[in-house]
Amino acid sequence: MALPCYPRGSAIAVASVILDTFLATNQMALYGRDDTSQYGYRPMSGQNDTQPNSMDNTQDTDSPMIIDLDDNSARDPALTGGKGSKLAELIAKGFPVPSGFVITTRAFAAFLDDINLMPEIDGLLEVPTGTGSDALSQPAESIQDRIRASRLPEAIATNLKERITESEGTLSPGTLWAVRSSALAEDLSEASFAGQYDTFLGLSEFEEVADAVLRCWASFFNAHSLQYRRDRGISEYRGAVIVQHLIRADAAGVCFTTDPLTGARDKVVINSTFGLGEPVVGGQVTPDTFVVDKKSRQITSCQLGTKETRLIPGEGGVRYEQIPETLRHQASLTDDQALAIAGLAVDVETAEKRPVDIEWAVQDGKVYLLQSRPITTLPQAAELDPDTPPQDWIPELNTPIDPRYPLYSNGNISEVLPGCITPLSWSYIGPTIEHAFRTQGVALGAMEKSGPEYQVLGFFYHRPYICVSFMEAAAARTPGMSPDQVHEEFVGPPETRTPPVTPRDLMPDRWPAIARVALLFLRKTRSLASDTGECEQYINSLREDATPENLRTRSDEWLTEQLLLPGKLMQVSDVHIWASTFAVVYFTLLRKLAEQWLGDRDGSLAAQMVTGIGTLPSADPAFGLYGLARQVLSSPSVSEQFDSIGDNRSLLEALRADEAAQSFNAAFDRFLTLYGHRAVCEAELRNPCWREDPGQVLALVRNYLGSGLVSPEEVRSRQDRVRSDAASRAAGLALPKRILLKRVLNAARRYIELRERLKDVIVLRSDWARRLYAEICERLLARGLLFDADGIYFLRSREVGDLLCGRLAPDSAKETIARRRQEFAWSQTVHIPKILNGEAKPITADDFAPAQQLRGLGVSPGKVEGRARVILDPRVDSHIETGEILVAPVTDAGWTPLFINAAGLVVDVGGLLSHGSVVAREYGLPAAVGVTGATKQIKTGDRIYLDGSSGVVVRLD
Repeated sequence: MALPCYPRGSAIAVASVILDTFLATNQMALYGRDDTSQYGYRPMSGQNDTQPNSMDNTQDTDSPMIIDLDDNSARDPALTGGKGSKLAELIAKGFPVPSGFVITTRAFAAFLDDINLMPEIDGLLEVPTGTGSDALSQPAESIQDRIRASRLPEAIATNLKERITESEGTLSPGTLWAVRSSALAEDLSEASFAGQYDTFLGLSEFEEVADAVLRCWASFFNAHSLQYRRDRGISEYRGAVIVQHLIRADAAGVCFTTDPLTGARDKVVINSTFGLGEPVVGGQVTPDTFVVDKKSRQITSCQLGTKETRLIPGEGGVRYEQIPETLRHQASLTDDQALAIAGLAVDVETAEKRPVDIEWAVQDGKVYLLQSRPITTLPQAAELDPDTPPQDWIPELNTPIDPRYPLYSNGNISEVLPGCITPLSWSYIGPTIEHAFRTQGVALGAMEKSGPEYQVLGFFYHRPYICVSFMEAAAARTPGMSPDQVHEEFVGPPETRTPPVTPRDLMPDRWPAIARVALLFLRKTRSLASDTGECEQYINSLREDATPENLRTRSDEWLTEQLLLPGKLMQVSDVHIWASTFAVVYFTLLRKLAEQWLGDRDGSLAAQMVTGIGTLPSADPAFGLYGLARQVLSSPSVSEQFDSIGDNRSLLEALRADEAAQSFNAAFDRFLTLYGHRAVCEAELRNPCWREDPGQVLALVRNYLGSGLVSPEEVRSRQDRVRSDAASRAAGLALPKRILLKRVLNAARRYIELRERLKDVIVLRSDWARRLYAEICERLLARGLLFDADGIYFLRSREVGDLLCGRLAPDSAKETIARRRQEFAWSQTVHIPKILNGEAKPITADDFAPAQQLRGLGVSPGKVEGRARVILDPRVDSHIETGEILVAPVTDAGWTPLFINAAGLVVDVGGLLSHGSVVAREYGLPAAVGVTGATKQIKTGDRIYLDGSSGVVVRLD
């Protein structure tokens, strides 16, 4: 079977992602290049790594029209464009980039001014957003014709001719030139513009180069490139032109540091052909494909392509020639050359700290780097650890399963704790959940005592589960409650129904239990709102006191005591579990009444009645992001920075240093003050929150810069109308029914709101713990008790306290950390089903049979058809186009800013009142949760149909 080839066209479709720290810091060591490498250069790690501040809209009037690529100022994209500044950075780091120079954006501006073309360009830019490329063609062609028919201004022409003449005296005879466009908004992480602009190769004289420069300038106004910019909200059109020494390549092509089809990060994929590499880049040939294993530095696969012709320099440019028959079935690279190219690509990846694809060429055995771009998506995420766990391996922290209570589910708890959880995070949050369930069970009489034999939670392969069968047994022992409510919340609708009140409950010996439960519920309904307020006040006061300065004054013993969650810290979870219970009870009752009295068989009417709550803390960040985006669009300077800087950390630094961005910076700081404790997978302490990594927020703001977004006011107004229309359906009911339905509805809305408020309090509590652990980690590192900061996450809370106070030896802690870190990595490579019954056993991808129709639980009514956008982790891929249907593994609060662009929501896990369900209803998004395997069976770009009432998802392609 032939291996697939990976032409440039297949990489354009991909979104940007940052490699994890391990990959970025260890790949250089994999190739052992501490000294000059086999391809003839020494990377200059740490030297000249800081790009000059290039975000000022104005340019220095003294800046030159033409600058060399090895000049420090060439690293300024405002002068040399995206591609030019990238090449200058690579040269500064010691990479083997062919020599050359750049005709700057200042020269382009001078040229446009010289031929008085700006009025025509301004008119073109005023064409309404959303206009198709066909409507742009005629005015764009007019501008292009004007540029191509013009001559270079005298100052530019003279300077260019001098440089060509000087270079011909220093380079080898018969020097040829490559002329490439370099737009200001090119090669961004979010928009590479690959293939949008023109390139000219094999030029030998000044006149040919000058004509190519004009043609490159003209290509900035191609109708398709104008439309590309409009679709992405990029207004920048300025550009530069790169003029480089052309490598007369014996072989050339592209190289990917991550397999662009499978996403495997441990593979390097090389596409190669004889001659120049443009046919590979443009997808005009089937190249040779080499696959190199990063760890072993061995070629694991070589698939020869059909190489009938090659592109070579010819008279006045380039031409195709037939490849001799003897070469067609030979590899275009030797093994040594393939390994050298792979090494070059990995070194670039290490320097860039993210996966890249490079263009390269080999001439006379030497490898040259022609270009580097970030890989703009990783397909369905590859396993993070290439090692496979041993057969029948069971993690040390797995929970033993009690045969009396064999059924477990992560369908609800995985919204709070998605994916694999580190031992530290589980040892902090797990006991609070366990305590809350047990305390409630004892109060209801469902448990005789709160002993260790009652195990509410499970932990399997570093994933949290709830013991559904134990919870069902507790519900059955509680008067007025049915196991069905538990089963439907955590698993799905039961096959057979159990009434909440049975004849046994009416026997006299059960009356005291009924009275106790009734009184308990009455007390809780009266106190729950005030209890919530007290929890909010208490946790906020703790966080205000937990500044780095204050924590440094605390003793080791005080910090250790706090890790055990004394007093009111546990109470937060107790209050939350009661709010969740009331929310489930009243929403279930609302659905039943709506079904019996209003014919609401699919639950969509009940869902509409509880929408538009308007005070959900987890929904508010999306509206804050919308406000930040409006600030960006209202400021030309800030908008320019967003357009021209792809890296969000660099963008933040530039904004902080920009006087014109003061208003945005103030709004940004207010946002972090309000929501900085939030994050993706925010209960996992290992994941940085928005306060710790504000670049995550800027990445989300970018999603709000496109056209077609609905304002928060419109969203709220729309949901108010939906709620009002749904409520009006009850107008025809008899008065007693109307009164009862209204009271049940008001209670459901009230407790759903309290539940979401308390979720935010729990996140605030975790943020408080995050600050404590940061202080403890600093002390452990300073005393030599901990060998790396990340290691703390693989100890449990009590072990951290023991290490701090001298009760745990550092060597023993180091051994434990290493063992659990390996098990954590192995756990990330296995798939565990949502429902476990009697055993926790990994399943393979083969267990997910492809299906045209997937079925989950409909939680927010509505029907929608559109393209799917599968996002596995919004920290590394947060781009979603307006109108796409978001398909996600989980949806905690860190995901909700993506909802405002989405047309619908499909989630692997979740329940009727899970976080994603509540917020989807708040936004009016059709949604289905508990759609097991959705992220594996649906691919980004698939056209799907979603029915948010029935929970049906159909793959239409």
